Amino acid sequence: MIVLIVREAMVTIGDGGATAEAVRAAAGRLRDGGAGLRRDAVVELARLGDEHPDLRQDVAEAVCAFVREHPARDEHPSDGESDPAGAEVRRAALAMLADRLRPVPDATGQDTTRWDGIAVDLTGAVVDGVDFTDCRFDRAAFADCLFRGTTTFEGTRWAGDALFPRAVFSCDARFTGARFDGDAVFGRARFHGRARFDDARFDGLAWFGFGEEGIWEDEDGEDLDDASPEALGPTTVIPWNEPNEADPHWPDAYLMGEYQSWEEGGDGALFRGAASFRGARFRNAAWFWKVRFGAAAVFRDARFDSQVYLDQPAADLTDARAAATDLEQRWPFGWTAVPADDGPARLTTDAAVAPYAHQLAAAEASVRLAGLRILDGLGDARPELRGEIVTTVCAYLRTPLPFPVGAADLDDGQRTELALRRAAQELLTARLRPSDADRFWPDAELSLSGATLVGLDLSGCRLACADFTGTQFHGATRLDGVLFTRGALFRLPDGGGSATFHGPVLHDDADLGEEHLASSGPSRRHTARATLESLLAARPVP
Repeated sequence: MIVLIVREAMVTIGDGGATAEAVRAAAGRLRDGGAGLRRDAVVELARLGDEHPDLRQDVAEAVCAFVREHPARDEHPSDGESDPAGAEVRRAALAMLADRLRPVPDATGQDTTRWDGIAVDLTGAVVDGVDFTDCRFDRAAFADCLFRGTTTFEGTRWAGDALFPRAVFSCDARFTGARFDGDAVFGRARFHGRARFDDARFDGLAWFGFGEEGIWEDEDGEDLDDASPEALGPTTVIPWNEPNEADPHWPDAYLMGEYQSWEEGGDGALFRGAASFRGARFRNAAWFWKVRFGAAAVFRDARFDSQVYLDQPAADLTDARAAATDLEQRWPFGWTAVPADDGPARLTTDAAVAPYAHQLAAAEASVRLAGLRILDGLGDARPELRGEIVTTVCAYLRTPLPFPVGAADLDDGQRTELALRRAAQELLTARLRPSDADRFWPDAELSLSGATLVGLDLSGCRLACADFTGTQFHGATRLDGVLFTRGALFRLPDGGGSATFHGPVLHDDADLGEEHLASSGPSRRHTARATLESLLAARPVP
């Protein structure tokens, strides 16, 4: 896990002298001056940085501090007087900085960065339409950042870590040809438009999975990073605009006990539009656990050199390559790595699970329905595949829907999507009832965090466990007579990330087990049923 504790930054400029004082003065005008003074301050900071290399980091920090501080005051002023130049000056300040971080040819024709080795911290900032194409960063933090307009990182290179946890891209995200020399952290990021990582190179950890924060402990149980569960979580509430999702805080990681006794709940990155990693190279771990792809996820011609966790049925791995490694490489059901004479193994359709051939990734609803029926038959015929099939169907149910389920004016395509969702649910629930011994799949584990479920009927089912953190239940939900032998999870251990019920819930004679799924640690005070009842009691009256 990666520890990312964001603290309020304090900008300290220089050690003294006239030039350092000039930077401080310009930073003050940028922070507190009127529109005209701010524009002049941007020009002055650029000049000072150009002429005094030792103050360039100070200039960058002054610009970042201004951009972080001003969105709320400029766009939501408490005194009723707006500052229409605020957003314009933020863009100008970032554009000035980006221009200095972009290589230019020198006298010999070699590209050299004008300002080299600059770290950037835009945690919690609003970034409007800035072009970071080909920029060179040292370490850069964009945690909790809201990107609007056209913002591109095409060809950008990070010498240190690139931190985008919980960032929201309300626009298209362009990282084509980017190079991440350090770790690239996109845990719980939200991509509302298209996301392009084609030909990107990840030399460090590529983290798009859930729980991008955590606490490491040594063998004596001491926190190595002097952190605590209370220190984790977002520092800035970004406007929430996710259909069928109610709680912007639910995708969290949580440490229960010592290392090796992790209990985590929550979500990974979410891609509402198409995501493309065509030709990308992952030299270190590629972590996509609990990522949700709402549209096509293209990994064609990608190269994986280390550990991989990519089990989303939407992924297209045609002609992708995977180097030999002792670490686990987890692929979507229906894909396998076949050794090749010309280098690393090639990802191809897994003939061993035919006739399934990743139909759940198809754009056509009829093909996806056929895929569900194929999986249904495979599970009946081959018990050894049932666990993978359940995981695959759950991943399909976690696919985000782009429209509100409860809308009154659904079109034919939207109604078809809901029908497919019900078919996927019924595939699972029909196999979880021991009353039908010939069709029963025992000990199933349902990973449905963040899923949108419609008319779920688990009545009379018996299964091992289920994760319903952040899950949205629409229509009538039946849990009567269900038995979870290891427990159901309806919220995160800290009380956040609660499941939400938008219709009646029947839970007579339900045995939902313990509140949490921990296999070790102290006993729980509440049962999962008590948690469910408290959630239902807290619902607003219709």
